[in-house]
Amino acid sequence: RIVPLPVDYRGCEIGDVFVVGYGLHVADLYRNLPGIHVVPAEVVAADAAACVADLYPALAAEPGGVGSRGSTGRGTE
Repeated sequence: RIVPLPVDYRGCEIGDVFVVGYGLHVADLYRNLPGIHVVPAEVVAADAAACVADLYPALAAEPGGVGSRGSTGRGTE
């Protein structure tokens, strides 16, 4: 059923893209980013951690950080 619904608060509109951050996640990664980021859907579908080094640069600089595939990138929570 379609019913008119008044909207009190409206965030923003985005195009037809795959986004992560600010609570949106892929395999429990990226949800703690402070903003919304566009990532290639086919890349994160193949490897959920593929964009961790790009989106968490401080962790990538740490020894044993996200540059190694063993890290989940959840160190900023």
